[in-house]
Amino acid sequence: MSNLLEKNSNALIVGSIIQGRYQVLNKIKGGALSRTYLVQDMGQPNEPKCVLKHYPYNKEIPRLYKTNMRLFLKEAKHLQVLSIHPQIPRLIDYFGITDQGWYLIQELVDGRLLNNMLPMSEYSDNCWSCQDVAQFIHDVCEPLQFIHSQKIIHCDLKPNNIIRRTTDDQIVLIDFGSAQYIPGFQTNEDASVASLRTKITVSPSGYLAPEQLNGQPHACSDFYALGIIAIQAWTGLDPARMKKDSHTGEVVWDQYVRIDDPEACRQLVSIIARMVQPDISDRYRHARDLLADLDVFLNTFSVEEETQLDYNHVSFEDSSLFKKPEEDLFDPDSLDDIEIPVPESFSKETFIQEDLFKQTLIQEDILDFGHDELSMLPDVGEGEEENEQDAEQQTTSAELTPEMQSTPFKRRKKGVMGLPMVAVCSVAVVVANALLITFGLQHLIGGMVASDTPQLDDDFQRAQDAYAQGAFEEAIAIAKAIPQQSPAYESAQTTVTQWEQEWQAKQQKVEAIAAAHAAGDWQAVVADGKSLGENPLFRAKVGTMIEEAQFQIDVAAYQRVQKAFELATAYDFTTALNTLKEAPPNSKFANVIDEKVTEYEGKKQVRAQYNLQQAVNHAEAREFSEAVAFLKQIPPEASQSELAQIKIIEYTEKQQIKEAYERWSAAQAQNKAARFVKNSPMAMDQTAQPAAMVSQVNPGLMWQNIA
Repeated sequence: MSNLLEKNSNALIVGSIIQGRYQVLNKIKGGALSRTYLVQDMGQPNEPKCVLKHYPYNKEIPRLYKTNMRLFLKEAKHLQVLSIHPQIPRLIDYFGITDQGWYLIQELVDGRLLNNMLPMSEYSDNCWSCQDVAQFIHDVCEPLQFIHSQKIIHCDLKPNNIIRRTTDDQIVLIDFGSAQYIPGFQTNEDASVASLRTKITVSPSGYLAPEQLNGQPHACSDFYALGIIAIQAWTGLDPARMKKDSHTGEVVWDQYVRIDDPEACRQLVSIIARMVQPDISDRYRHARDLLADLDVFLNTFSVEEETQLDYNHVSFEDSSLFKKPEEDLFDPDSLDDIEIPVPESFSKETFIQEDLFKQTLIQEDILDFGHDELSMLPDVGEGEEENEQDAEQQTTSAELTPEMQSTPFKRRKKGVMGLPMVAVCSVAVVVANALLITFGLQHLIGGMVASDTPQLDDDFQRAQDAYAQGAFEEAIAIAKAIPQQSPAYESAQTTVTQWEQEWQAKQQKVEAIAAAHAAGDWQAVVADGKSLGENPLFRAKVGTMIEEAQFQIDVAAYQRVQKAFELATAYDFTTALNTLKEAPPNSKFANVIDEKVTEYEGKKQVRAQYNLQQAVNHAEAREFSEAVAFLKQIPPEASQSELAQIKIIEYTEKQQIKEAYERWSAAQAQNKAARFVKNSPMAMDQTAQPAAMVSQVNPGLMWQNIA
């Protein structure tokens, strides 16, 4: 394994393969105690690229060996817990190699480092808007809330440890090498590692909170770092050069804010100022409090302002608002020069071309006087008849039918006698009024029909808008008020019936959600909530219930994921999979659960093959009981299960034969021992004892022997 490291260096050789699986492609960055590399996982079918973090083993400094080992184990422990969150890179593998060091393998996140998205200085043109800054803080707070819920502090939030993922545009937090437990939740070993990490942590100046520089980080230390990053994005100020008030210790920054919305800027300045307070008691204590304030702030941008017409600044020259008078309308004083042609007889239907009313039908019933009545009027001022007509009258005559032009009635100028002229004028006025009344009525009727249809369509649209906004009664009232002669009447009535049915169904759905919520049936609450739609009225009634149900589902799913992880750590992948399958659906951990199911299914097959191999190894050593124990760990659904069952029968029989042989051997050994004991001198003395006892009964014999 010595060929993994460069000569006289702890750096990994580019191109080397670690554990026969991870090929080193190039170095990403290096630190005081660890280095990060881009590697390719050749153990997976698609050979994805991953991130490898190497804690090297330094032979020259034995004391550093234990330090690196503790830091490696600490980070691996943190990542085991945190990497189930979708906005934290997944932990793929971790291991140690003798004389080489320790390795962490994590998912590679495809995206942009935040450091490449920030403005270069306060004079930069790409400083963020207040809305973008608030949304960024909100996006970071979501995974940060999960991290703090696990009693862990990131301790190293900075632009180089924040990535905007390309696939879903979500924020991803990386590098938990400096992470520590919240004070009061660490063990003695954790405290020693935390103390060491505090002494050796190297982070860009300006992002670390004052208490963190003193070796006493808190959860709100992450809020401080996040606030400094937000200030940098909003103003372009360099965190290392930010000034602090000599009396209060507060960061001086709000005077550099670019104000695009005064009220919004004031609110966001207040939020960020609380995040970067030097005293931890003045900061946000929990991520949920910060998220709540950000939600209120961001909601102000989602409300569309209604446009109102300011009548004090309306231009009367705007033709879209007011229509100017027609310039070519007749001047009342010019009527004296207009020749009014009169036909000898009107046909049943006569069309007259006129500037204001084109091709308007004139009925004979309206004008029932003829040429005879007009001819009875005496002529006045003979010799004063005009031979020439003005251009306008010629145009008008040209537009009349030839039949009408045959007997024109010419308008005379004023003569000496005024009465006949008055009569002529009266007739002209009557004719003009009749024409205007006819044209006007027909135009008015047509205009009423034409203008009424859009109005009715507008009413139907207003009803639909009211229903969409949850104003059910108002929508029904508007729709039912549409008259029967309206083209929208039938559609309105059909829609009203549909609305009433939908409304009743949604009312029942609201009652079902309330009942399910009371019974703790969270899945039913969420499912019915989705089918309820986005109606504001119903959402206001059950929105809180749906949110609580979703929270309970997420908590239950998270607990299952944690339990499955513990089981998988103990190589009990079957129980781990069953635990994951018991997790409630529709949780925010659904993608994590699917990934873990796929991962554990593969590891279960690997574990089954491992158990089968161990069984064979023990059988070769004639340890059939141990072999059977490994075979029984192979789950029935594994591909090795059929072979395992056959081997269980075989090894059980061999174990029985072995035990029988052992019993026979033990019996033979016992018999052999018995024969050996029987033929021994001691055994012979023991056989002579009865005779001695008899001799004791018959003392005479003994005396004889003595004699």
